[in-house]
Amino acid sequence: MLPSRKLEELRVVVHRHLQANDIYSQLRSFVTDFVKEKDTSGLTSEDELLQAVQEKGVVDELLKSLREEGTGTSVAFGPSFGSGVLPLKLPAFEDADDSSRRGRSHSDLPKSGGVYLHIRILSGSAFGIDGDEDPHSQCTLHMAFKGQRCSSRPVTYEAEPQFDDSFLVTLRESKESGSPLLHIQEKIEVVVVRTEKSGETSLVGTQKIDWRKVLSSGFLSLAVELLGSANAGGAALSAGVLNLRLQLLPSAKRFILPEIEVGRTAAQERASEGQIERKFFAFAKSWWKEYLSLRPSHAQRIVKIFGAAEDGSLRPVFSFLADVRPGRYLESPRHALRFVSVLPLDSDETFGEGRFVSCLWRFLCKA
Repeated sequence: MLPSRKLEELRVVVHRHLQANDIYSQLRSFVTDFVKEKDTSGLTSEDELLQAVQEKGVVDELLKSLREEGTGTSVAFGPSFGSGVLPLKLPAFEDADDSSRRGRSHSDLPKSGGVYLHIRILSGSAFGIDGDEDPHSQCTLHMAFKGQRCSSRPVTYEAEPQFDDSFLVTLRESKESGSPLLHIQEKIEVVVVRTEKSGETSLVGTQKIDWRKVLSSGFLSLAVELLGSANAGGAALSAGVLNLRLQLLPSAKRFILPEIEVGRTAAQERASEGQIERKFFAFAKSWWKEYLSLRPSHAQRIVKIFGAAEDGSLRPVFSFLADVRPGRYLESPRHALRFVSVLPLDSDETFGEGRFVSCLWRFLCKA
């Protein structure tokens, strides 16, 4: 710990920096706008304010400016924090092959218009490491959203993997057409896969991200906890944390919605999904009772209505099925048979007495 004299000197340096860059007034403007927005829903707590400051990237940009000032580089904070949209330099990809594998860069935005989400993977932390880990093993982050797939560069698997990649995904092809962004319910699915030196792959963790919180400000920083394979009791274990930064592009105010509206819509969708699940469970229970009453031998048959996913959640078995439409890539059933035969057989999904099923995309990430 630093001596009190050094701490005081550090406080003076930070205070001068905040004054010189007019950051105090920007913070006041941000707090004022946030409190006004919250007045309709009740009092604002200190925790809510701190969370909003973190989500809008205020702390990250402030620390970045302090570091760059120490190296002699001047940094402009750009728009007021109250706008919720901070400047973010998007790194260009190095070559065409790398770009096609990882996604598009900012310069690839079509001139005709559209709405996009820039996703920056800042870092990883709290990944599980054993004493006998292979020092040569690597991990790769895969991301899928609305039929778009991206992969990060492989990095060394360690407690804090040094992820540093950017993805640009399309929310809507045109600004004027399509349903409102708030009604796009599909979530961003993230999968981290570990690859050993021998080429063997295994699932590290997975998570689905509701990206729509970015609609309340245009900019969002968040920590995403990855869920590893569930144990024999069906409980999913934490596999690590990813620090992400999301930004809506273009940063037009026409796409920004009140935070209350975004939260209300998400809550209504969760309630609707819960009601649908309860109805299906009641139907499955009634069907099973009727099936057993047909003849006594049915009680000995293995009929599986629900299956356990990697995170331990129970889902209808038909939700794990997905048709693959190759178009003209496979010319005949014989070619299709050959294609399926070269897919690896994954026999390591059994934990305890249960068997966990992977969806198609997670399976292909490990293949």
